[in-house]
Amino acid sequence: MSELSRTAAETPFEAPILDSGYKNLRERFQKAYLDKNGKLSVNSTMAQLVTLRFGLLTTPEQKEAVSKQFLEKFKTREASAAFSDGPLAAYSLLPVLTWTDHHELALEIVQKQSPENLSPVAHAAISEWLIWMVAGIDARGPGFQQISFAPYIPKRELLSSAKATYDSQYGTISSHWHYEDDGLHYEIALPPNTSGAVTLPIAKDEKVTIDGKPLESVPEIISTRQEGNTLMLTVTSGKYHFVVAAP
Repeated sequence: MSELSRTAAETPFEAPILDSGYKNLRERFQKAYLDKNGKLSVNSTMAQLVTLRFGLLTTPEQKEAVSKQFLEKFKTREASAAFSDGPLAAYSLLPVLTWTDHHELALEIVQKQSPENLSPVAHAAISEWLIWMVAGIDARGPGFQQISFAPYIPKRELLSSAKATYDSQYGTISSHWHYEDDGLHYEIALPPNTSGAVTLPIAKDEKVTIDGKPLESVPEIISTRQEGNTLMLTVTSGKYHFVVAAP
């Protein structure tokens, strides 16, 4: 409901009404199913995954409590049974692991799967997660006119590269990150009439260049902002080659 309200509303007045319905549902859910410590009263991995995936929690304490519940239960099972809790759980598993700072565990689970043992929903969920969170391609609005490039990049020992393309109505979107000796390389392509929000990890002693040039000398960059170890850029359509490396 929350996701649909942002795109299905035909007037400026409809989105708040639809979003209000979602907020009321969330409040009633918390009253019915959370205890005083923020834990979920339904002790199943499917319930925990759905709760975490669909934004039914509002405070950091609630999210931490339910995440802990889920991980304690989930870590006792074999990787081959990771997607065995039904369609909603299969759809939610990998994004939840990434959002709760267990992205490397999600990668390990995917690498241990046997494709012939996966359900169609699990296949689709893995494909979406690989494009969305590993390669980093996502929509910031209807139709991919505004594109998000925000890959979750693990240590090179676990995964050294990822590449994906998506054929949108504006043209092909591509994302490719890989480690080289001099640092992290990230190449993206945005079709005409689109813009992109790029998120890159950057350590304290590292710098980012585009096609060998400093950021301030590239006119296609609309804005830059750094928060901690994350650099956020807004770019126009085109092809870009970022390098994150120590100077």
